[in-house]
Amino acid sequence: MPRLRCSCPRSRPIWRAWQTTCRGAQRQRESADSIAAAARELSHTVRSIAEGAHEADKFGVQVLQATGDADAASARSAGQILQVGDSVGTLARELEALRESCASIEATLELIGNIAARTRILSLNAAIEASRAGEAGLGFAVVADEVRTLADQTSAATQGVATVLQRIQGQAEGAHAAMRAVAQDVQGSVDATSLARERLQAAARHIDTLIGSVHTIAEAGAQQHAQVVAVAQGIETVAAGTRQQLDDAHGLAASANQARAQTESLLMEVGTFRFGGHATIRQRVEAAVGAWRLQTLDAERLEAELGTLCAESEAFELLYVTDLRGRQITANIGRARCDESARGRDWSTRPWFREALTRDVAYISDIYRSLATDDFCFTVSVPLRDAQGRAIGVLGADARFDHLVRG
Repeated sequence: MPRLRCSCPRSRPIWRAWQTTCRGAQRQRESADSIAAAARELSHTVRSIAEGAHEADKFGVQVLQATGDADAASARSAGQILQVGDSVGTLARELEALRESCASIEATLELIGNIAARTRILSLNAAIEASRAGEAGLGFAVVADEVRTLADQTSAATQGVATVLQRIQGQAEGAHAAMRAVAQDVQGSVDATSLARERLQAAARHIDTLIGSVHTIAEAGAQQHAQVVAVAQGIETVAAGTRQQLDDAHGLAASANQARAQTESLLMEVGTFRFGGHATIRQRVEAAVGAWRLQTLDAERLEAELGTLCAESEAFELLYVTDLRGRQITANIGRARCDESARGRDWSTRPWFREALTRDVAYISDIYRSLATDDFCFTVSVPLRDAQGRAIGVLGADARFDHLVRG
């Protein structure tokens, strides 16, 4: 009986279907587990993003508060600088007034100096006139001399005051110039502080906008995290259901395998019994062989005859012919195609070949499971004879057990 089968397509046995179901359930479980793991990872990522956005929101609020504090401090600094500027301006005006007062004093000193000079001239003239008057003018000469001395002292004092006044004027001019420079620096500081405050306020507005965006992202992240958690929980539920289905499928597959084994055992136990279908198949094979009227084993003609016989009945799975040595000389002929790979195979040790030649009658094997289709079948073999009745080969016919049961 050849193990290489040429058979037409048919439904698979139940246990194979269950095996396929188990494999599909296993793949589904692996996919569900992978999706569940990815969902957990996504949930963790979204939660991290939400937490980061929340932290960024809190940090942004802190930055905004710090910006507000800095703006307040800048405002205070600007106010203080403006106060310093006002003080400097007041001091500059005071110095300007001092310079003007010094100028007035200088004019007064100049007037006093002129008076002292004229008084000295008058005292000289009076001394001259007193000397001319003789003794009568001695008293007047003494007075004129005292007036001249007083004029000299006044002139010397006026000169000293003028020197001091010039020094004071120089210092006042320097202080006034320094005050102008300080006033310019204060104004520059005021301008810089105002610009810095404006930029700080603009940055605060941008930060406030950023905080709003981050807050929106944080809220959206929290919502997405809740949704992802719900999806992950749903996927976990599906994965758990898939695992339960896989376990159930394994249980069903085990039951199917057990039923298959029991069925096979029962079939093998009844395989030695012969139904009416066995005789029908044997009669068809014997009738066909008798009608061939063979003289020799012509492989080409035999394959044509086997194809005709196979086409006449769906009960035949495979048909093939061997010579007296058990060597297969034809291809495996089936309803769907021909299998050339079995040509030349040695079947001399197989019961169906030996029994047909030894008994010289048709042989029907027990039921067995086909290696090619995993279906139950049996083999009918008959000796081939020439016109003189001499055996020249053996015909093997694999018949489908399901067809026998239906028939």
